[in-house]
Amino acid sequence: MSVTNWCGNLILVTARLRRTTSYGMVCARPLGPRRTLLRVIVWVPRSKGFVGRALIDPVDARIRRSFIRAFMKSDADRGAGIQYNPAGLIDADKELAHYFEWLKRASSGLTDLDAGTADGVETVNLQKEMF
Repeated sequence: MSVTNWCGNLILVTARLRRTTSYGMVCARPLGPRRTLLRVIVWVPRSKGFVGRALIDPVDARIRRSFIRAFMKSDADRGAGIQYNPAGLIDADKELAHYFEWLKRASSGLTDLDAGTADGVETVNLQKEMF
């Protein structure tokens, strides 16, 4: 089984078994200080026949989804209440720190042009100079 984390809350789970491979996408969304919503999307190989697609595929998807959800539940439980602490970042987290700074500005209604400095380079507020 492999787990690839994309952007913190988007997780691709690939489980390779002897006869089949399961693919699942897990989206984690915090609901509060101690709660996380996991949305699990599972890709199931389609059966060739109508009966397989109508009867077997939905059951197969439900079983695969339950395995992926059970696997990810402990991670969601351990991640509940995690909060961003900029003082805990190291040099390797530089891009993450830049992203969080951008997110802070964007959620405050500021654009990149309003930001002031980035990476020690002074930016110009073009919006104000144009008018």
